[in-house]
Amino acid sequence: MRKILSLALVTCMVLSCMLLTGCEDKTVVNGLTFFKSELISLAEFTDKNVKGETEDIKIYAFLDNEFNSGGIYIDADKKQAFDWGVTEETLPQLVMFDYDKDGMNEIGASFVYDQNMGDGFKYSQVDILEKSEDGYVEQTYSSDEFLEAIDANISLKEHTDIFGDAESISYGEIFDFDLTKDGKIIGRMKYSAVCKKDDKTEEITGEITANITYASRMFTAADFEIVPDK
Repeated sequence: MRKILSLALVTCMVLSCMLLTGCEDKTVVNGLTFFKSELISLAEFTDKNVKGETEDIKIYAFLDNEFNSGGIYIDADKKQAFDWGVTEETLPQLVMFDYDKDGMNEIGASFVYDQNMGDGFKYSQVDILEKSEDGYVEQTYSSDEFLEAIDANISLKEHTDIFGDAESISYGEIFDFDLTKDGKIIGRMKYSAVCKKDDKTEEITGEITANITYASRMFTAADFEIVPDK
């Protein structure tokens, strides 16, 4: 009888610990639910907050679960979470830099927000997380905005030096943004052109690049360049 009671007591203690651990593990930040035990470490920064006090900033990814589609969790003086649809294949690139040259560092992030339309489609975006007294405020520059800037600044059909007499030019399906450690944001859009030479069809591929700058919570694309694949 004592053995049975002892086993029952141990079982209850184990279940209680499991339930308690589960409750402590499950976390809700900004309305997003994730489990701390499943967090993926992305970056660690040391910076000064708006009051000039030093703070340690740890950034983690949490993957899609039954509660949300995945995002990032910022463990700093103020805890924050952002729903970015993060997966294991699309973990964001993070860089801390004073992008707008106002004397305060921002967190720059580049990540894929939509790759559900097949291998021939990939849409990325840039986010700048700007400091405020209430934490970080999110500013976004999307693939659609980058495409609009390209269309406004480059007429692909006028570049016969690159495309020759191309019968068709396809673009606007694959976008990427690179963040460098020295604060540059480089936008990239893939293109392909179909040409005919000597009754043969030839495909020319490459990318259009531009430098993206950030100031006054606005993004600007400039220095466009057409770069054929070698």
